[in-house]
Amino acid sequence: AEAPQFYCICAALGTIGLFMGSQSSAVEAIFGNSVESGARSKLYVRKSSLKTLGNAAGPLLSIIVFAVVGDHFREGELRIVIAAGAALFVVPALLVLGLSEKRCLGALSESLLAPS
Repeated sequence: AEAPQFYCICAALGTIGLFMGSQSSAVEAIFGNSVESGARSKLYVRKSSLKTLGNAAGPLLSIIVFAVVGDHFREGELRIVIAAGAALFVVPALLVLGLSEKRCLGALSESLLAPS
């Protein structure tokens, strides 16, 4: 009974990976085209810092939960944790649907070093 659940989790993680890989370049392009050239570096630093903070928050939370609860989890508890994580993933995924190239800045976002 455990093997099918493991394969389902692997398939779900693979699907999330495919989604993240497919939308990542589009989001980066729209982000870059939505910011004036002179203001980009400041926002890219903030974006990178928030991404690093987000990547660190999960393991830190895991350490805290492990220290408080211990390493004895029941299947029901794990299902709740996995479902909560999946639910949190929906919000940024829905935000991607609101992106539009029509709202980009166009020429205002061009490189400062571009030939005239």
